[in-house]
Amino acid sequence: MALTGAPTAPPHEQVPDGAGRVGAPAVMVRMRVALLRHALRDTDRAFWIWFAGGCGLLLALGTVVACALDPDLGAALLAAWMLGWVVGPLVSGGDEALRAEMFVATGLSRWRLGWALLTSSVVGVAPVVSAVAVLGVVAVGVRGGVLATLLAVVAAAAQLAVLLTVSRVAVGVVGVLVRYRAGAVLAGAVTGLALALPSQGWALVAALAARDATQALAVATRVAPSGWGLAAAEAAGRGDWALAVGAVVALLALAASTFALWCVLLQGRTTRRAAAIRPRRLLSARGPAGATVRAHLRSSARDLVQVNRFAFALAYGLFFCALPLLVGWTGMLPWAGAVFVVMAAMVWSNQYGRDGTALWLQLVTPGARRIDLLARQGTFLLATGPLALVLTAGLVAAAGTPASTWPYLAAALAAALGAGTGVTAAMSVLAAVPTTDPHRRGGDVLASGGDARETGTTYLTMALVVGLTLPALLVARLAGWWGAVAGVATGALCCYLLTRVALRHLDEQGVELLALLRHGRRPTVGAPGAVPGRRPVELTGREQSVVLGAGILGTLMLFPQGIVPAVVLRGGDPTTRSWFLALHVPAAWAWPVVTVMITLGATLYCVSVWWYRRAATAARSPAVPVPADA
Repeated sequence: MALTGAPTAPPHEQVPDGAGRVGAPAVMVRMRVALLRHALRDTDRAFWIWFAGGCGLLLALGTVVACALDPDLGAALLAAWMLGWVVGPLVSGGDEALRAEMFVATGLSRWRLGWALLTSSVVGVAPVVSAVAVLGVVAVGVRGGVLATLLAVVAAAAQLAVLLTVSRVAVGVVGVLVRYRAGAVLAGAVTGLALALPSQGWALVAALAARDATQALAVATRVAPSGWGLAAAEAAGRGDWALAVGAVVALLALAASTFALWCVLLQGRTTRRAAAIRPRRLLSARGPAGATVRAHLRSSARDLVQVNRFAFALAYGLFFCALPLLVGWTGMLPWAGAVFVVMAAMVWSNQYGRDGTALWLQLVTPGARRIDLLARQGTFLLATGPLALVLTAGLVAAAGTPASTWPYLAAALAAALGAGTGVTAAMSVLAAVPTTDPHRRGGDVLASGGDARETGTTYLTMALVVGLTLPALLVARLAGWWGAVAGVATGALCCYLLTRVALRHLDEQGVELLALLRHGRRPTVGAPGAVPGRRPVELTGREQSVVLGAGILGTLMLFPQGIVPAVVLRGGDPTTRSWFLALHVPAAWAWPVVTVMITLGATLYCVSVWWYRRAATAARSPAVPVPADA
């Protein structure tokens, strides 16, 4: 007897009703939860997640308190949160664990795909922390009664939606610009300005205070979209319901319009075809070293992401040193070249991680590892050295810098170039962070697949380069032009020693490094690719907390609160106290505070190094053989 009717799918293949509309967001949310759960099982990634989440939660709670006590300050902090949501993903590459290209075959329209991706993006530490921060809007609305509180809750939810959608649109627009060379440079310059503003915010605040523009700043922070929710809560509290409801409607309209624009950008990512690459002339070089340097220079110039990061480093150095011009201080202008070198070292600190599994070419070619590493260092010097020299000389002439400052500039530039060349090579090998291989990246070229570990590596690189530059500056302070000689010697010594360390690590653990770049983790003891009798240095969560926490606190106490105030006090009566504790206490206590800070900073550094060396010693100890029948 023949059966009529359509065959039914097996239970595991049946699609629930409404999967196209409701099922896709739910499935993507579960995928994000699973990804977060797996990330928390990785000790290294879990530490960075909890560390960043804890710091962000403290800042979010501070924002809520500021909104409750001083709405003007709260509005400025909410503006900083929106700026962080716009600039943060541009610097870190964004968090695209679920990319739009993965779901092209599902047949979802751009609107449903965009809604599903936006819904799933709520899962994470950053959205939760931001949700706490926007509760400052509710804290303002509570003072106006029950109705004002209810409207403030709606305004806070709309404010959070605006943060998420504006961030996505910013990343999408910059991703489109980065596909073109001029757009990549422009995007890098804007990002550099956006990060330089918070770094030199004191100059902006001082300029506004000098012009008595506090009231204008308070109005501007409420006119900006980041302050619409706060303005709605305040208007509801004083009974101006037309303005309150209008602000909430404006927030919802902004969230809807930015969501629609992001969906349009998603369609471009999922349907765009790769443009044809015009052939370039052949490389002309003598010897393998010259050819490798030229190849790296050409690949860096053709990689628009690298062009974007290079433009960011240059723009940050210029804006960081030019913003004090708002208060009439030209003393920082000549330091733009040195700051540019430090920032360039930051963006160069994960070279092997960004190249991915291409490392196997150097591993299987005899003698190629040394040539490739030295060529990468030569590329860094050729790309940053001449430009930093021209920038420093030009700004010295433009600012009319006195001759007494020239030894400091020469010492800092020479030491920073040498230290940056060595530190970038060592960090690229010793602290490589696996990212998505270039040929496997999606439509968003900024999403390289890196995580918080890469951000930590870049900031550690910056701290190392600055720390290795300080001795030359100290010699320049004590002996004038001998500081330049010390800078050259320090830079050359750092470059030589760190290059040797990187080369030895490549020779001994190159296979493990390749496994890390391919699989995201190093091979375990006994696994194929593992070095017999040698284990990688793996820190537990407690050890990571001690090492990183002591290192960060030691850096803050030793340099900004210890050495820098000592130099300022040694130079005479300080005109700018900034955030240096020793400059705010009575004069009799200034030097004791400096001494205590330097002592505590050095002690914390010793604690950090001791904990790490203890873990490294355990890793270098012979592994206990495991019986075959175990």
